[in-house]
Amino acid sequence: PVTFPSARPNDPVTRAFWSRSTSVACLAGVLILNPRTSSLPTGRPNALWSWSSPWYGVPDSDRNISFCSYAVGEKDPTFIINNTKEHNDFKNHPYALLKEKPVIFYAGICLVDKNGFKLGTLCVIDHKPNSISPSQLDALKKLAQQVVKLIELHKANYILEDIKTDLEAKNEELKNF
Repeated sequence: PVTFPSARPNDPVTRAFWSRSTSVACLAGVLILNPRTSSLPTGRPNALWSWSSPWYGVPDSDRNISFCSYAVGEKDPTFIINNTKEHNDFKNHPYALLKEKPVIFYAGICLVDKNGFKLGTLCVIDHKPNSISPSQLDALKKLAQQVVKLIELHKANYILEDIKTDLEAKNEELKNF
């Protein structure tokens, strides 16, 4: 399993990781649809954290009602809703009914690591109906792959940092032997 950076919020590697991830999420929003929101949600047992959602009004959401949970739960890693107001399954969804910043459009790509674990999604959200072209979808998929690589790189750095700390402690023990 991936250890998410919240365990070390002041760590420079963690800050750099989320800075790069936020940049990718924002890039997705600007390049793909120029919507109001792009997001990089990751999960915990009962809730989802949106790590990178500069324009979205809801930083956390209940996993049971998150659009990203649908994307993660599907066999197909791509989940798109062009207009929640016209979609039978989502027209009464709590986020579609919000008075301010309702979620009307959602396009999410499930983030799947090299071991097949679903880590979260990279998604773009708009507050009005929208659509995504094949080339935009391909770009979103490529950005999602980059996010997975960033997550895997962060995990490797996290492990190496722990090994380095252990080795430094053992070296101190040897010096004092």
